[in-house]
Amino acid sequence: MDNNTAKINFKDLVSFTEKHSLVLALVFFVLGIIITAWAQSLGTFISGAIEFLISFYGYFVPFILYFLLTPALIGIIELAKEYGNGWLFSVLKQFIVARTLAVIFVISILSIIFDLPFYLNGSATFGGALAETVNQLIHALVFSTFLYGVYAAIITIFIARKFAWVKSFFNKVGNGIEYAGESLVVLTPLFMFAIGSFLYHLPFYLEMSMGEGFQLGGQDIFSLLNLNVPGINFVSAQLAGIQSAFAYSNLNISGVGLFSKQFVFIKLYFFIGLMTGLLCLIWHGLYVMYTRMVNKKFNVRYYINNYWLKIYPLLWSSSSESLAVPLSLSLMKKKFPEVPSGIRQFVIAGGSYLGINGTIISVYVMGVILAVILGVQISFLQLLFSLPVIFILGYAVPGIPGELIIFAGSMGVLLGIPENILPLFLALYLTLQIGLPDSFRTGCNSTDSALVAIISSSQLEFHQKQKRIGG
Repeated sequence: MDNNTAKINFKDLVSFTEKHSLVLALVFFVLGIIITAWAQSLGTFISGAIEFLISFYGYFVPFILYFLLTPALIGIIELAKEYGNGWLFSVLKQFIVARTLAVIFVISILSIIFDLPFYLNGSATFGGALAETVNQLIHALVFSTFLYGVYAAIITIFIARKFAWVKSFFNKVGNGIEYAGESLVVLTPLFMFAIGSFLYHLPFYLEMSMGEGFQLGGQDIFSLLNLNVPGINFVSAQLAGIQSAFAYSNLNISGVGLFSKQFVFIKLYFFIGLMTGLLCLIWHGLYVMYTRMVNKKFNVRYYINNYWLKIYPLLWSSSSESLAVPLSLSLMKKKFPEVPSGIRQFVIAGGSYLGINGTIISVYVMGVILAVILGVQISFLQLLFSLPVIFILGYAVPGIPGELIIFAGSMGVLLGIPENILPLFLALYLTLQIGLPDSFRTGCNSTDSALVAIISSSQLEFHQKQKRIGG
């Protein structure tokens, strides 16, 4: 087979995968579960690979951010020279407003769902939490390796102003990333297979992570949560029945005993994951409607069919905004050509740490659920007062699997978790965030950034019209 034939076949594969990405994602997700049920060692291998990826990610993410951000920043400066700085401030304003509203949205919904009081007498955790978080943030800004890539990108743009060849090189890098991005869609089935395998292997993973003797008092998760949700008692009864069937049956199936033993974790894990997913999808839907209000030319159906359904499976399955950036850039360039390249590259690449609405939602879902499970009283005002801390800390998040690690300690203090159960809170927080919750928050983060790009483009068009009228 010659090179030309190989190129044609690969293009056909990319085209086929992009066209059927959702179906392929679901098929490979199910295959991951089925094959791991037959070969338990595969689940062990994939769980280990996920842990290794998270631990190793910090070493190469600075380079990813550097080569993504440098062309974007150079392009944004060139665009600012041509059209002025007004639109750039509007882009940053979009990110800031969206993050703030995401916090208010999630704490309001969670307060309703868990019937939280408006305030608690004698609650005074904000000052200590703020001081600890400021120290943690300063430490992250100085010692977090992924931010070195951001700093290097900022330095490079000043060098590019002096040397034309540097600017030309990174312009080519930016164009090359967009061109290569289209091919990454072929990885979606592979990642979906891995996630399916990981979820099936979850009881074993939790056993290794948490230890055999850990229990939550033997109580039912939904009873502990005291949810203010219609129909939840019926769901709880059905799941309790399933758990009892596993516990008292004589099934001779590998893993059944462990699954029954750790069923409380399974329910908790899936509840956290699905709650994160539901709130992220509702939030994104509201943001889509807002985009339609701001930009009358925006077609919701076109956006869903030609962008959201194409990018979401890769985001969901890989749990990595950075990995999906090239594909997102490519799709935006093809499907929304009216968005200027400077805006597209800056917003999509920068969105991995500027646009983390899904992560913010997940931070609160995880923290509130675990606090309620552990019997810690929290209030709406307590959550609201945490907004500036979580908001600022969010700028130190690079958009990687397991990114809630940076929030765990601060959330424990902000929620007033007693010292004697704080290690338990942290262990659950760090363990249960991987996989399903990570997938949903990643999908929300990056797709929100696409909407920011579309809104910013329409605002740039408005500024151009005003400039022509004024001139």
